[in-house]
Amino acid sequence: MPPEPENTVRQHFETIIKVDTQVPDETTKPVVAEQTIHHGQDFKWMCKLTNQAPLLKITLWWSCPVKNLKNISPPHDMRCMMVRSRYGKHLGGVPVNGLQNEVPNSTQIDLCEVQVGDRLLFDIVLSTSREQIQPPVTIDRLFPSSHGLLSYLMKDLSSMNIAFTFGVSGAARNVGLWAHQSVLAQESKLAALINKLKVIEGGQPDSIATIKSLHVTEYSLDAYCCLLRFLYLGQIDLDVNLGDFAIGYPPSKSNISSCRNRPTIEGLASEGHLNPTRGACWKELFELADCYRVMRLREHCRVKIVSSLDKSNAVDILFTFAYRHHDLKEQVLEYLSRSVDDFSSGDRDPFTAYKDHPEGFPLVVEILKRTKIHGH
Repeated sequence: MPPEPENTVRQHFETIIKVDTQVPDETTKPVVAEQTIHHGQDFKWMCKLTNQAPLLKITLWWSCPVKNLKNISPPHDMRCMMVRSRYGKHLGGVPVNGLQNEVPNSTQIDLCEVQVGDRLLFDIVLSTSREQIQPPVTIDRLFPSSHGLLSYLMKDLSSMNIAFTFGVSGAARNVGLWAHQSVLAQESKLAALINKLKVIEGGQPDSIATIKSLHVTEYSLDAYCCLLRFLYLGQIDLDVNLGDFAIGYPPSKSNISSCRNRPTIEGLASEGHLNPTRGACWKELFELADCYRVMRLREHCRVKIVSSLDKSNAVDILFTFAYRHHDLKEQVLEYLSRSVDDFSSGDRDPFTAYKDHPEGFPLVVEILKRTKIHGH
């Protein structure tokens, strides 16, 4: 009889390199981040980050002061390099046949997945197992119908326990946009706001018997619908279909037993609660995402705004809202300083309309300084 196979278990080795650094500008040299990790000896891992917007190129290599590394195996045994966001999302992996001393290995990922404000935040996972190259199995892959379930829950008012309530002005008047506290609480700032809200109806915390209301004064119903679509489905659609959402009456002590009975959109409109909507815009959605610190949505909006810059809108974008957000302001300033000839060729001074703007003078001075650096 042949011998029984031995039961062997191979122990895989991983090294995690945490990257937290400034976003490199497209016009400057790449950023190089370093981290020393001990594997019997001190290995210096170096990561070169090159901004190739909308992509980020990651080049990794290592060095060690010890010349004889025969008994130090981890870098030589590495079989894959995987990039993971701080949210735990698998962003891509590449196979490597052992990382050789000072020989670089490279991969590319979407810049917006790892950029938070003006910082790059992500992990590089080096593993002796090539299984790490494949993304982990997610709920969506196990249950393809989960997208449909989430779409259903997004408009199932009967199971919801919090409402964004809109007042007496704008397209929405005295209506509530309902959601599940558990979905909103995925975002830390929203979770903190929810915890501070007064309960309208008693019940156990986070149960559907506990109803809360968050009054909205600054942003439109369309923008909040876009926010909810992103939180529930991970999708962004500026053309809002109100029928996809749980829109009803705002909760109060007088209607607590009936507020989760869903009226029709047509009924709300005929009663004067809703006017035709125009959809959302990237500017409003960016500021709403920034307000609640929904950073993945904020970053997507920022990329869309920057890609839309042209000589007809760049000055207005800078002075109406970009000046309040450092990362967006920097990119608009850079665009204007490099396109100054397009703005100065006409008879009209594009900055005249903002001569009384509180940030008008320092912003114009900054554009002129950068224009001089670029040789215009």
